[in-house]
Amino acid sequence: MSEAGRGPAADLQTLVADADTGGRAATGWLGKLIFCIAVGWSLFQLWYASPLPFVLSWGVLNDTEARSLHLGVALLLGGNMVNSLMYALILLICIEAFGGSINYWTLLALNIFIGTIASLVPIPGGGTAVSSVGMSGALTAVGVPTEIAVAAVLANQLVANFIPAVPGWFATRDLMNDGYL
Repeated sequence: MSEAGRGPAADLQTLVADADTGGRAATGWLGKLIFCIAVGWSLFQLWYASPLPFVLSWGVLNDTEARSLHLGVALLLGGNMVNSLMYALILLICIEAFGGSINYWTLLALNIFIGTIASLVPIPGGGTAVSSVGMSGALTAVGVPTEIAVAAVLANQLVANFIPAVPGWFATRDLMNDGYL
C-alpha cells in the first residue's frame, strides 16, 4: 500500500485527476487572456440576447452583423483547429511512410509548439529552416529514430509546402491568360 493507507487504485485515480485538470490550469498572462476572451464572448452573448441595446439605443446589431461576427469567430477557431490537425496528419503520414511511429496527439502538440517558435524567427525563410531542424530534433527526443525523423520532416516540407505551389502556378497562369489577373 502507498502512503496514508490508500491503495494503488486510489493513487491511480489521483494521478489521472491531477493530469486531467493540470493540463488545463492556465496561469499568468495566458490564463488572463483565456479568461478575458471567455468573459468577453459571454458578455457579448448576453448583450446581444438582452433588451438593453434597444433600451439604450446603442450597440444594436442586426441579424447580418451578429451572424457575421459569430461566423468570423467560428472560422477563426475552427479554421485554425483544422489547419493544425491536417498539418500534423501530413507529418504523421510522412513518419509512418519511413517506418516510424509516434502518437498523433504528441505530434500535434510538437507541431503547434515548434511552428509557433519557428514563426518568431525574424529572417526570410527562417521559419521553414527552424521548423525543420526543431521538428527533427523534437521527434528524435520523443523516440523516433534520427534517420526517420529527418527524412519524414523533409518529405513533409515537400508535401505540405512545395507541391501545392505547382497547381497554384498553373491556376495563376490560367487566370492571367484569361485576363482575370
